[in-house]
Amino acid sequence: MNSLKILIKVCIFVCLIIFYQPSDISAQENAQTSFNKGTDCAKLRKFKEAINYFTEAIALNSSYANAYYNRGIAYGMINNHNQAISDFNKVIALDPTDADAYYNRGFAYDSIKNHGQAILDYSKTIELNPSYANAYCNRGINYSDAGNYHQAISDLTEAIKLNPNDTIAKRYLKFLSFDINSIDNKDALGNVMERLNLAEKTIDYFSKIIKKNPRDSEAYYIRGNAYAASGKTDDAISDFTKAIENNPNYPEAYNCRCKAYILKNKYDDAVSDCNKAISFDSNNAEFYYHQAEAYCFRNEYDKAWDSIKHAEALGFKIPPYFLEKLKKNSGKRK
Repeated sequence: MNSLKILIKVCIFVCLIIFYQPSDISAQENAQTSFNKGTDCAKLRKFKEAINYFTEAIALNSSYANAYYNRGIAYGMINNHNQAISDFNKVIALDPTDADAYYNRGFAYDSIKNHGQAILDYSKTIELNPSYANAYCNRGINYSDAGNYHQAISDLTEAIKLNPNDTIAKRYLKFLSFDINSIDNKDALGNVMERLNLAEKTIDYFSKIIKKNPRDSEAYYIRGNAYAASGKTDDAISDFTKAIENNPNYPEAYNCRCKAYILKNKYDDAVSDCNKAISFDSNNAEFYYHQAEAYCFRNEYDKAWDSIKHAEALGFKIPPYFLEKLKKNSGKRK
């Protein structure tokens, strides 16, 4: 997940550095000259030089909010997040209504794994600007990291509503939404009725997306997972199939359809889908685990053990109940 967050930072921070210009035309001429030089350096990704120029501007004008702001961004770009937080604190003290300052301070807290403070800042961003899609996305990611999956799904769904092209929110929602078997503590998502209620809301929302764009493979994929969580396995299979028809190179859809086929006792189809998923991504440990499940149900225990070995080599923790089942059925200890 961290790599996706870095992507958010790069996209937003650089753009804000380039386009965030001083609003105070009457600021000291030398301070603005230094500020402009800092901005030019930031455009060239020379962030340490940019920091020096922004520091000069601040020395000449201690109330230069935009210089603190851009210096905070530059500090963030060189992973000096504590200094970034300090600069955004100053911006917020000078202008408590600056939603971008709260957002970027939230990102800095996020980067040092202070999820509680990050959530507070993203929440303040949303309070000041209810249409701030990236704040919903990042708050959702932090809720996920903090174990609040229900709120994470809600925020990521809102981010997509505000920005239907938000691929980052969609990808996180893929991993979070209703893939309940991958979560060790199922109570983390709340009780069964709460999960079903959330699943139904997601089915309704993505049904509208599909009606507008019947070729949206990700919408079919997410709705398919929601159907699976609701126990509507046939509908889930149908949606995973549509996702694959619209995007034949979709390993996650093959993997999820494999799991659904296992529930329907269609083990040949499950093995075929797992093999297809692995052909697209041979480094995904989960795919090998579900392949092992399918082989086990087909009584092909040697192949199941081979799949288990691949999954473990890639760092997958095999559920103890499945290992015991495989040992008992195969008569082997591995």
